[in-house]
Amino acid sequence: MDEKPQEHYKLPHDTQELNRLDVQHKMWKLMVGGLYPSELDSVVGQLMTRSQPKIMDVGCGSGIWAIEMAERFPQAQIVGIDITPLKHGPTPPNFIFKQLNLAEGLPIEYTSQFDIVHCRCVCQHVREPQILVNDIVRCAKHKGLVLIPDGEWIGFDEYRRPLVPFVYNRNLSMEENVTNTRKVSSYAGWLMLFGKATRSPKYQLPNVLLQNTGRVRDIIFRELWAPTGWAGKGLAHGEEIGKITRLNMKEFFKTSMVTIIDQGVPLPVVEAWRERAMEELDERRHNVWYYTSAIVSETSRSRL
Repeated sequence: MDEKPQEHYKLPHDTQELNRLDVQHKMWKLMVGGLYPSELDSVVGQLMTRSQPKIMDVGCGSGIWAIEMAERFPQAQIVGIDITPLKHGPTPPNFIFKQLNLAEGLPIEYTSQFDIVHCRCVCQHVREPQILVNDIVRCAKHKGLVLIPDGEWIGFDEYRRPLVPFVYNRNLSMEENVTNTRKVSSYAGWLMLFGKATRSPKYQLPNVLLQNTGRVRDIIFRELWAPTGWAGKGLAHGEEIGKITRLNMKEFFKTSMVTIIDQGVPLPVVEAWRERAMEELDERRHNVWYYTSAIVSETSRSRL
């Protein structure tokens, strides 16, 4: 179980106080049982007994995962890297932040330096996902652990069936697009278009990207279903996950408007589209997320 943050590092825990990525962080913790999948507790525990253990969070965003890992493992040095400056208050003494552009690769001096390398919801949004994953594996120590959580841009119904997505159709009138005369899913359509706009065409699922490195073993690919705005069926923490994902998606529909407009969709259509997508949050939707882990193989060191 995750330890509570120490008072002088105080992190907000009310989801209303968190930014969208921090809300999403809480969702991940509920889905996998902590800061990483609970079945990896023994693996992480062993790695943390190494001399001067080190953990890197690639594309750390707000830094919340890295900071909570620093609080949980004070004996480890935690490095968070991102292209944008870290906007966070006081952090633990064993946490450091490096502002780096992932498009330029991870520093050569990071080679074989980290016991755990974590990269959440980043790989699909870089131009060369395989190069980034190659770099991530390069930076992990012999028998180190690589963690790559990621998500899919498909909307599903109550029974986990893919929804037919709304697509802006230039051959239809503005009114027909605004009113959605085809009665298809605006929720699914928004996700699909945003994914198309932001995901690299070279992206493959994380387990495939890791396999392609030829340097890892024990790849575990987990498919995680998250209900949006409802509790799901027979799902641990389903009610809380549903509340969090609803909050996450409401904010997402606001912050991603510019991306949708940039795809050539007229503003009146975007506004009506977003409104319908918001309404669908009451209609028992699902999203699917992936969590992939792997161990750097015994032969990887000799190949670097």
